[in-house]
Amino acid sequence: MPDIPERRELKFSSLDEAVAEVERLASGPVRTTGRHTFGQIIEHLARTHDMATGKTVGPRPPLIVRLIMPIAKHFILKGPVKPGFKLPRQSEVFFWPEEDVDIQQALGSCENLWLTITPLDRCRFTQSSAA
Repeated sequence: MPDIPERRELKFSSLDEAVAEVERLASGPVRTTGRHTFGQIIEHLARTHDMATGKTVGPRPPLIVRLIMPIAKHFILKGPVKPGFKLPRQSEVFFWPEEDVDIQQALGSCENLWLTITPLDRCRFTQSSAA
């Protein structure tokens, strides 16, 4: 039987719950699965949130993805992204820091993010989490 990394299935009903979990994990030793450190994961969450809420603009997807996305969007967003999903290089660099990120530095990025979250952002998160 192949080695399958341990994974936890998480569901949050609010952004505050997600932030509390990140802070809880940051308060002690953390073991991650896959190829990213905990600091990189926290930074990834902050970058993804910034793009999803329009605070920053992500890289433009390749033409083939832009053509298929309207049709495939429902199926893709139906469940969690499969582990090991490979992004195009341009997107990988945008969403994932290449170097390790200090956990306290990453938490600082997230704290700034959490402080600037508007009620509309909270509504968007709640709606997408419930889907």
